[in-house]
Amino acid sequence: MNKMQLFMLSVYGVIIALMGSSIKNTYQVYLNTMSDDFSLARGDFLMSGAVFMIGVGFFSPLAGLIADKYGIRKVIYLGIVLSSASFFLLSFSQSFIVFMFAYGILASFAYWQYRISRWELLFMTIYHLDQRILCMH
Repeated sequence: MNKMQLFMLSVYGVIIALMGSSIKNTYQVYLNTMSDDFSLARGDFLMSGAVFMIGVGFFSPLAGLIADKYGIRKVIYLGIVLSSASFFLLSFSQSFIVFMFAYGILASFAYWQYRISRWELLFMTIYHLDQRILCMH
């Protein structure tokens, strides 16, 4: 692998890291506004954050199994599709139930697709590794 390919791989890793973090960080910035939009107390609205974190813990082994079976590149593509779908649903959600599904379930699964894949892809490509990933963070 030449230097340009390594550089581009590193750039892609940073972009993927930023995209993955946007799922989690967007929620925190607009917490007060979103809880007011759904006419919920902030404590009640924060349950969606708890569901998101539980989803991250639940989906992490599943994301690792998918990466082991189909490869990390396909996991990245799946993460892009799922995060796009979750942001699309979040932008049109009028009910808290739809928001909980889009953020707590779909976005938490998409978030782990990014988390396990960005640096593993970089290091596995550089060092020509062929390992299982099951639940790496």
